[in-house]
Amino acid sequence: MLPLQQSRAARYRRRFQKGCRHHRHHRQHHRPHPNPPHATAFAIANVDIPSCLIPEAEVFLGKIGVAEYKTPGTQANSDEVGEVGKDHQAVLMQNHGVIVWGKDVEDAYWKMENIDSYCRTVWIAAGLGGGLHRFTGGQAKELINLRQKLGMPDPRAGLKECELCDSADFRPGVVCATPAAPADTASAAPDPQIEAIVQAVTEQILKQLKA
Repeated sequence: MLPLQQSRAARYRRRFQKGCRHHRHHRQHHRPHPNPPHATAFAIANVDIPSCLIPEAEVFLGKIGVAEYKTPGTQANSDEVGEVGKDHQAVLMQNHGVIVWGKDVEDAYWKMENIDSYCRTVWIAAGLGGGLHRFTGGQAKELINLRQKLGMPDPRAGLKECELCDSADFRPGVVCATPAAPADTASAAPDPQIEAIVQAVTEQILKQLKA
């Protein structure tokens, strides 16, 4: 973790170069950038984290943004993350990791812990094979209103209810089943030669029984 007010001094230190370039215009906040395994897995798979599943995530994390992959430590990466971060407090960086912002180190760390826990819970739930049960857009709207009452702005506030739960592309786990083998109609048909032999043997047996 690196408090953003230290960014200017750290800019001249090579070892802190990566941290300074992430989201430079949010200097008043703190933001950790580790690579938590479950959230990073979503970033590597290029899968948007599904929404409308757990109320706490909607209130305390909000909509999680996705930044396109740029080489870490470059100006292009900084610009991309900074642009996405304007409307999000948590951002997945494709093939890279996760970055979040908070009012202090504890708040930022808490968000990072929550986003990874949320991803892990979704991952486990998806593997059960029963699909993911989402709450409605109307219920999501209530959570966004609650988020705003707590002093957290949300770019989704102006969206319609039908636009809030937009994670239809997420594919939950599936239960695999082996399909039944199709009937082989050719092998099911009787062989005339075998039928003739069976008939001949049957007739011989019947003759011996009569004698």
